[in-house]
Amino acid sequence: MIPGGIEFKGRMDDCYLANLNLRTANRILLRLHAFKASNFKQLEKRLAEIPWELYLSDHSALKIRATVKHCRLYHTGAIEKRFRESIASGLPVAAFKDVNSLDPALPQQIFVRGIDDRFTVSIDSSGDHLYRRGLKKHTGTAPLRETLAAASLLLAGYSGKEPLVDPMCGAGTYSLEAALMAKKIPPGWFREFAFMQWPAYRAKRFGYLKRQFADYFVQPEKPLIFASDKDPLACRQLEQCTRQFGLSDIVSINNADFFELVPGDFADRPGLVTINPPYGRRIGTRPESMALFQAICVKLAREYAGWRLVLILSLIHI
Repeated sequence: MIPGGIEFKGRMDDCYLANLNLRTANRILLRLHAFKASNFKQLEKRLAEIPWELYLSDHSALKIRATVKHCRLYHTGAIEKRFRESIASGLPVAAFKDVNSLDPALPQQIFVRGIDDRFTVSIDSSGDHLYRRGLKKHTGTAPLRETLAAASLLLAGYSGKEPLVDPMCGAGTYSLEAALMAKKIPPGWFREFAFMQWPAYRAKRFGYLKRQFADYFVQPEKPLIFASDKDPLACRQLEQCTRQFGLSDIVSINNADFFELVPGDFADRPGLVTINPPYGRRIGTRPESMALFQAICVKLAREYAGWRLVLILSLIHI
C-alpha cells in the first residue's frame, strides 16, 4: 500500500492483465523513473534517461500533470516545460510532431509527483478510467460507477451462481457488472487501453493473453440476474446493451415497479438484492427520497426474508 493506491512489480504482461482484470481500480500507472532533483540541470539529466520512444509515437496526444510538495523545484509549469523538451529531444523529429497537443479521445498522460525533492514519473497505461467498461452507451440520471458496483458485489460475497435482483436498475450498472462476474468475463474485455498506442505494445501477446480467459467464459442455462425499472426507456436501453454484448442469456429485464413485484416473480430461492435509490439531489427532493428509502426498507423486510442486500445509502438516510 502507498498513499493513494497500491503498488506492485511485474512485467509488461502484468500491466496488460491488471488493466484487463481489475474490477475496482481507477487506473494503472506504469512507473518510468524515480530520482532526486533539486535543480533543473539535475532534472533534465534524469529525464534524458527515460526511454520515451517505447511509449510515445507520432500519433500520441500528450498530457503532462505535475504536482510538487516541499520541493525546491516548485514551478509546475516550468517542470512540465522541461518534460516536453526532453521528450521532443529524445524522439526523432518525424516521429513526434506536437508534444503539447491534447486529444480528448485517448491522450497519453504523464504523471509527475515531486515530494521533498524526490520525483516519480509515471505513464497512464489505462486511458479512460477503468470504470468505463465499454458496455454502456447510455447513462441514467444518477448513474453508479462500475467500480463501486463491483466493490459492493464483492463485499456482499456475490458468487455469480445465485439469483440477483436489481429492481430499480436505472442504467443497469449492477446488472451488467454482475453479468460480467457471473460469466467470468474480465471487466476490461470490451474496451481499449492507452497502452495499446505505445510503440512497445505487442498486440499478438495481448490477444493471446485475452484468449486464455475466453476458455473459462460461462454459458448459463437460464437467466440468473433480474433487472427491472418503472422507466420503459431505461429497460429498452439496457436490453439493447445486453443483446449487443452477449449478456442477454444471463440478464432478464422487466419494465415494472419494484413495489409491485415479489421475489417469486424472479426466483425460487433467495439470493442477492441490489438497490441504489435516489437520494434527493439529481432525482426528486430529499423528503421524497427519505420516504422512498423507508418504503424500500419496509418492503425488503416484509417480502425478502433470507435474501442478502446491497443498498447504497446517502448520509441523509442515516
